Amino acid sequence: MLRFASGKYAHVLLVIIVLLVCAFPLYYRMDFPVIEQWDESRNVANCLEMLRNGNFITRHFQGQPDMYELKPPFLIWLQVFSVRMFGFSEFAVRLPTAVFSFLTILLLFKISKQLLKTNYPGAIAALILATAIGYIGKHAARNGEHDAILAFFTLAMLYHWYHFLDTGRSKSFWLFCIAVFFTWFTKSISGLVFLPALLAFGLVAKPQLLFSKLRILLMGAVLTLLPIIGYYMLRNMHSPGYLQAVWDGEWFGRYLKPYTSTVSENNGFLYYMLGFDRRFYPYHWLFWPVFGSLFLGIPQHVKRWMWFLLFQASWFLLVISLGDKNYWYDVPLYPLFALILAVGIWSIISLLPAKNQFSGYAMLTTLFFIYPYPTAIDHVLADKGPQTEVGNLCRFLKNQSTAMPHEVKVLPSAFESPLLIYKEQFQLQGNKLHISTPDSLQVGDCVLLCNKDILNQINARWHWEKLKEANECLFVKLIASKQNTSPE
Repeated sequence: MLRFASGKYAHVLLVIIVLLVCAFPLYYRMDFPVIEQWDESRNVANCLEMLRNGNFITRHFQGQPDMYELKPPFLIWLQVFSVRMFGFSEFAVRLPTAVFSFLTILLLFKISKQLLKTNYPGAIAALILATAIGYIGKHAARNGEHDAILAFFTLAMLYHWYHFLDTGRSKSFWLFCIAVFFTWFTKSISGLVFLPALLAFGLVAKPQLLFSKLRILLMGAVLTLLPIIGYYMLRNMHSPGYLQAVWDGEWFGRYLKPYTSTVSENNGFLYYMLGFDRRFYPYHWLFWPVFGSLFLGIPQHVKRWMWFLLFQASWFLLVISLGDKNYWYDVPLYPLFALILAVGIWSIISLLPAKNQFSGYAMLTTLFFIYPYPTAIDHVLADKGPQTEVGNLCRFLKNQSTAMPHEVKVLPSAFESPLLIYKEQFQLQGNKLHISTPDSLQVGDCVLLCNKDILNQINARWHWEKLKEANECLFVKLIASKQNTSPE
């Protein structure tokens, strides 16, 4: 080990420094953007309904069992706990994701120390992950969604399985079973896609171990499946038809009947590979030189770990490429990619003479702070939240709510679930907010709108005075009806 990092507490200091560096791109202004229009708003709506009805088994939306969001309720439980602790806010509903991105960083260190006997690959992997645009972008580590939590549990699942194969310890297998359960409890089948590849790797690498441990393997499988089956049966009792919806939409429907992505016109097999340069920016170009490190004179146990990660990542990428596609479905790959790059970089530096290794790490650190880190910071600072009509309405309600009158009517061109979130927040302040239409307005109403067509309808029917204009929205008070005004 290098002299400059050979002290007793050097590994603790390294972890602390890396965590501080990672904190800015992961957590700075995490509560600034309004709730995203798609999955995040649905999750938060489920959370608020669970707070009201006390039903911790079934997700609800607008008072009914949610048959669109079919995932188990682990994320919602965490959000409910957070909101009860800190009150309702963007920070509270995103805190569970923040906690698990922090745990992912720590897990990278643990894997590095446990399998490679050094903290340097863990530090490099943590810095890569925390500045990869796909990981700190939408639907991942900075939003109240499932995918960053899923990435933690899939990484834990892979690590404990590999450690079990490497050591034969039953403890590692039971930790693997726990990780499998929480992988499912977070996002249903999404993370379980790894299981066939994990079993295949085990049968090829350690078939004798698996057959000698067959009894414990079967016991673990049964004990993991029982609560999963129990949940599905209980939820189906609460909301009949749930099992069929899961079968069609969450399990085999996702991969056997792919649908057109709602966020991209390119839905072909190469969708994720073609987007890799944007999602894993700015590290995508490092993969080929790092892949070459597998053929250098690095220790055999390091090569084995690298091949394991590459095989698992390739399998997951293959499966998600066959099914429906949204760009955030590849988030579980980012900790794996970060580890692959980190181990390769560390292996290359380790081949240098001992006296030159410090210079290698110093140059690596300098390059990191010259480009990847500022790029990640710019990405975070540029995130203003959804730039849509609903996003503007929500932003106005968030920023201007304390200066608004006791009762307000909002006129969206179409209903979207984020409005329910900010309606709830507005009403928690003792006010009333109605999601209305131009036909339901009366004299004296205070109206918020962000749509030109709706403004034209208001102009045609009403005399009004402007109370506030911000975030491309107009807040007005209706003075008199033009239809009741007699011509002079």
